[in-house]
Amino acid sequence: MRQAQHFLTGAALLVTVLFAVGCFRPSIKSGAFACSDGGACPDNFTCYHKTTPPLCIQNGTDGAVFTGKGGTGGASGTGGQGGKDAGMDGGADRPCLGAVASTNCPTDAGVSGMCDPVCNSGCECFEKCSVNLSGNLTCNAPAPPPLAGLFAFCSQMNSGAAQTDNCGPGLFCMGQAGECGSRCYQFCRTDNDCQGGASCSRDAGGGNKVCDFPPVPCDPIKGVALNEQSSGCAGGVTTNESCYLASTGLNETICDCQFIRSDNAVGRFLDPCTHSRDCIGGLVCYDPTGGRAAPQCYPVCRLRGDGGVDETRVDAGEQGCAGGASFCMPFNPPNPTFGWCQNG
Repeated sequence: MRQAQHFLTGAALLVTVLFAVGCFRPSIKSGAFACSDGGACPDNFTCYHKTTPPLCIQNGTDGAVFTGKGGTGGASGTGGQGGKDAGMDGGADRPCLGAVASTNCPTDAGVSGMCDPVCNSGCECFEKCSVNLSGNLTCNAPAPPPLAGLFAFCSQMNSGAAQTDNCGPGLFCMGQAGECGSRCYQFCRTDNDCQGGASCSRDAGGGNKVCDFPPVPCDPIKGVALNEQSSGCAGGVTTNESCYLASTGLNETICDCQFIRSDNAVGRFLDPCTHSRDCIGGLVCYDPTGGRAAPQCYPVCRLRGDGGVDETRVDAGEQGCAGGASFCMPFNPPNPTFGWCQNG
C-alpha cells in the first residue's frame, strides 16, 4: 500500500515537471550576459560595447544602465570597480533612436567605426551621430526627451568629443544668438535629402552639410524686405526675419535672419559677401561681372513692366533704386521680377 502511495506521488510530480517544461518560456534579462564572442546576441538584443565585458542589452533600453558591471566582480557581480564608463547616468531607460529614413543611406555606413549623421547609423542604439565644433563626427546620447524637431530652437551641450544637443536623430543644432538663434537643421548629402525644395547648402563643419530653409514666396526688395508684414515673412520663428533672394539661382526667396559675419563689415551696400544673408535685408549678394570680381551686397529692386506695384509709391517701398539715379538692372541669369541697383 505504501509503495503504491509513493508511486502515485512520484507520478504526480513527474506530470507537474513535464507540464512546467512544456509551458516554459525563457526570459532573458537585459544586460545579464556578455557578448564578447564576436558581438553575437539573441534576437531583439544589441551588443553594448561600453561595458567591460560587452553586454547584450534588449533593444529599446539604455546600455548606460548596465555600466558599472564587470571589473573585478565579473559580468554579473556587484563588487566590481566598473567598466570605463562607470559613473554615467543610468536613469530611466531610453528607446533606440533608430536610423533616419533616406534614399541616400549607404548599406555599409559605420562599418569602420565612423558614424553617418545623415542616416544616424554607426552609433549605439540610444546615441546620435553628429558633428562637433571641430568638424569631427561624434556618437553621444542627445539631451533627455522631448527632442527638438526640424528648425525648432535648440541648445548645444558640452564640447569636443562629448558635444551633443537636444535635436532629434539626423538633426544638428546650429546657429548663433545674433541670427535667429540656434535651431535644428537636417543633415544631408544632396538636395534630395531635404524637404520642401530646400537646398543641401549649409556648412556643418568637417565637410558635412545641412539643409537650408525651404523657399517661400516673399518680397526681397529694399524698403520692404525688413518689414515683417510687408515682406510676407510674418509668422516665422522670430520677428527678426527678412526676405532674401537666394544666392544660388536668384529665382527663389527665403525668410531668415542675417548671418553673423566674421569680419567687421555690417553687410551694407558694396560690402563683400558670400551669401545674400551676409547682407542686410533688402540687399543681395551678387557679382555683376559674371565671375571676374568678388560678390558684393547690392540693393534688390523690382523690374519695370512686371505688373508689380507702382514704383512712385514710396509708402509701398517700391521707390526703385536710389533716388532714380540708376536703373533696376536685370540679373544674369535673369529673374522675371527682381533686379539689382548699381547705387545704394
